[in-house]
Amino acid sequence: MAKELENPFRVFRSDEKLLFRCRQELNQLGGIYESQIKKIEMHHRYWELVSPKLPDRFFLYNPITLVVGEQGSGKTTFINWLLGGKPYPGSSLGSRDKQGTSKFTILECFLPGSDREMEHEQVMGDESKPFGGLRDLEEIVKDKLVLNCIDESAAPLLRYNTIIDTPSPLMSPEGIGDSTSATEISLVCDWFIELAERVVLVVDASQEITSSDWLNDMCNLLSGQEDKLLVVLSHADALKEEHHVSRAVNKLIWILAKKLPALRAPRVRYGCFYGNKLAQGANRAFFAQAHRDLYDDFLNMPRVKVLGVANTMVKRGQYLITLSYVVRLICAKCTYFKKGLIIKHLGKIFVAAKDICKRPADHFPPVEDVAENLQNIDLARLELPSSPLLKELERFIYRKIPDLIVDHQQKMLYLS
Repeated sequence: MAKELENPFRVFRSDEKLLFRCRQELNQLGGIYESQIKKIEMHHRYWELVSPKLPDRFFLYNPITLVVGEQGSGKTTFINWLLGGKPYPGSSLGSRDKQGTSKFTILECFLPGSDREMEHEQVMGDESKPFGGLRDLEEIVKDKLVLNCIDESAAPLLRYNTIIDTPSPLMSPEGIGDSTSATEISLVCDWFIELAERVVLVVDASQEITSSDWLNDMCNLLSGQEDKLLVVLSHADALKEEHHVSRAVNKLIWILAKKLPALRAPRVRYGCFYGNKLAQGANRAFFAQAHRDLYDDFLNMPRVKVLGVANTMVKRGQYLITLSYVVRLICAKCTYFKKGLIIKHLGKIFVAAKDICKRPADHFPPVEDVAENLQNIDLARLELPSSPLLKELERFIYRKIPDLIVDHQQKMLYLS
């Protein structure tokens, strides 16, 4: 008779301290942005030229994990396991020849005064949530997007994570996907990947691991964001020996390395998530540790968000500093040249600015985005950048924020 696994769904007091500290750090970063950096962005019209301002929810909203996988790979089963083993409201389990989850389902912790369930219009209209951008895809997500709130006692992990379950393209008995369904799902997944702190790719270990059209599509969407990827090998207990699991992991890494060359070393976890028992009783300890490691990955998501928020603030600061050189050159030229000509040769202006400031190319905002945004701006009203404000910005992104992150890492090490 198979033995039960040790319950991994525990949040220890040490975990609580770590997570509380992460919340403090996020509030501190939000305070720095609100009181210091926002006024510098406003003065230099960064929101009009490059990217909108960071809303409060960017700092306050839980880290987001997007779970993707082929039909029948075990996405929903894996999420149910994370939430304590019980099916979340509205969940539907599928198989290789039967669709399970048919909607994009956002799972949050229930807060007093909030709705238990929200349909797509409510989700996109709630200013406290970061899903308003889905209005651009409203025709696709209409009646295919729902948010469920679950009690903390039933799913303690949701106190520190927001998890999104996704549908898979419908497959015919011959294994051919519905192209319309696949295209729509890819568009929405692409939007969520940009938003999420982590993307979990669930792969069924009980089936032969091969390169599929769906996997090619997901890898294309993840290009440039490979650091978000976590691979989970589900149904790993179907493999009889530990070395069989290692072989499957290595094969998966080899396939991903060919599709995502920038992915240095993909993180791969494994386990069996359809119940609290193992078919292979001899491997009980092996899977028990694997399950605990995987659960700890999710408990560490607030730490991942702290680093992600800090990196975003530094990147915006770098963009703003280099943009100031571009704006100076534009202001010098707008007296003699029409706006259309300046926009046409904006690439050359960027090259000249790079030569002047001696900063690497990845410190500059995308020239295409700036060119598009300049169409709606009166160049004659552009103001010359403020050197004192830019020096203050450099102090924040190269001293204040790195010092805060070093302090954060030291405290995390001490608390753990």
